[in-house]
Amino acid sequence: MADSTHAGHGGKNNFDMGAGGGGRWERTEVLKIQAHFRAWNPNWLEVGDTLATNVNQNLINIVNNTNRVSNSRERTLSHHLNAFNGKATGSEVWYYAGDELMRQKAARISSIIAKTLGIPDRGPKATTSLYVVSYTNAH
Repeated sequence: MADSTHAGHGGKNNFDMGAGGGGRWERTEVLKIQAHFRAWNPNWLEVGDTLATNVNQNLINIVNNTNRVSNSRERTLSHHLNAFNGKATGSEVWYYAGDELMRQKAARISSIIAKTLGIPDRGPKATTSLYVVSYTNAH
């Protein structure tokens, strides 16, 4: 078993490009982040999805890919750059609520992404309701 990671959104032919603005799409940018992350962390396994043709299947595929390679002792990282209403933009890293170690890691990762890209750092966000966070075995 191993730690795992993927760039958010995607599916077959990148049908789900995520948030967009300023001529840039989230999917394109998080694929760049993923490439750098994997170069710095080559032991983390890629669990992204390139087969789904709808959002629900995309999420299911990511969870299934993650659960095939990671158990509850491992970590998984899903790269996203979210935006809302033209004002709420920047880096944020979601983690399973109540996991203090992962909150600390999420804060560090969000800060590094924000600083590197020159965007606001929205910091760590706790949840148990996001599909990938809720249904993967890994933290």
